[in-house]
Amino acid sequence: MIRLYLLLASRNLLKRKATALVMLIGLTIGLVCLALVGLYVKHESTYDTSFTRHNTIYRLTFRNGEGSIWPEVHQRWLLF
Repeated sequence: MIRLYLLLASRNLLKRKATALVMLIGLTIGLVCLALVGLYVKHESTYDTSFTRHNTIYRLTFRNGEGSIWPEVHQRWLLF
């Protein structure tokens, strides 16, 4: 039964080359996007976990007048 499915699939791929190429390109792009999103999620979920008390790390931000969000940095730290 599987052999019949493979035979039909190969015949359709050879018969409709343009459609098969478009579908193969779409599948490739989708899998690459899935891999990139997975890598991004893994990176973000493991951020700052090397510290012993990583669950107590917080990031302070402020919103300027235009609606943008920026990290809060004390001016004393900016003076070198």
